[in-house]
Amino acid sequence: MAFILSSLPTATLTQLSLPLRPLSNTEQGDVQLRICDGIRRLGQCTRLIDLDLGSQVTNNRYFEALVDALHQLPGLNRLSVTDLPPNTQQILLDACPANCKIRVHRHRS
Repeated sequence: MAFILSSLPTATLTQLSLPLRPLSNTEQGDVQLRICDGIRRLGQCTRLIDLDLGSQVTNNRYFEALVDALHQLPGLNRLSVTDLPPNTQQILLDACPANCKIRVHRHRS
């Protein structure tokens, strides 16, 4: 994900949809570090108004970085999440701007 965000115009990006399947299906530490860095870079997308995280929130390892990034997105109007872990919806709501709507999807296995 860091590669994806490093090649996008973060200053003008208004919509971003991440893959439905979690990106963390690897045990390689360097890949996990790049994924975490990519989530942190979301905070640089200050014009982002529509964010679809897919199933990226299922890995609690990156959750804190995601919450920090959401605090930096003042224009975010819509956040979509698939397979949100229990007890995390309120944390995401608190991290988003007051006018942001969160939509939670359940992926059928």
